[in-house]
Amino acid sequence: MNYFGANVKISLEFDKVEYQGRRKLSGSNIILNIDFFQKSIPQHQRFLNEARLSALAISLYLASIKVNPLTGALKILVLDDLLIGLDMSNRLPLFEILKNHFIDVDKDNQFQIIMTIYDKVWYELVRNYFGPGKCKYTEIYTKSLKYDDFEIPVIFNENGYLNRAKHYLTEKDYGVSAV
Repeated sequence: MNYFGANVKISLEFDKVEYQGRRKLSGSNIILNIDFFQKSIPQHQRFLNEARLSALAISLYLASIKVNPLTGALKILVLDDLLIGLDMSNRLPLFEILKNHFIDVDKDNQFQIIMTIYDKVWYELVRNYFGPGKCKYTEIYTKSLKYDDFEIPVIFNENGYLNRAKHYLTEKDYGVSAV
């Protein structure tokens, strides 16, 4: 939550929850305590706005992934249109979290991140923010077939403008190819 600059402190209280062995817990009362500017907020869901609640949920989710003891070479983090629930001021801090805790870390702690974005402007912002180094970017669109009752995916990998123009040329979309 510090990345989001929200002055929100989180703590969990485990009321009658006990560890009983591998993947077994007894009790089910886990209480989420929220302090906002050092003041306890008993009903945070009514006090915090949607963007702060989203930041809170994302923080808890990503923190749970970081403390989960994962082994093996393949660590995947799938984020499906996560930006939609965040306001503008909380999107860049999310990128910082991903970069500092999941991408630019030692090899044993790196994650492969699959992030879907439905907004072209934010797609370009993500590309500019993370750069070409460790990331691969793919654009996927749909194309209706002859009778408009079936769609197929159209996939654009990061091949540059010349390859994209050649693709449109083969599709006989000359205007787009020329642009």
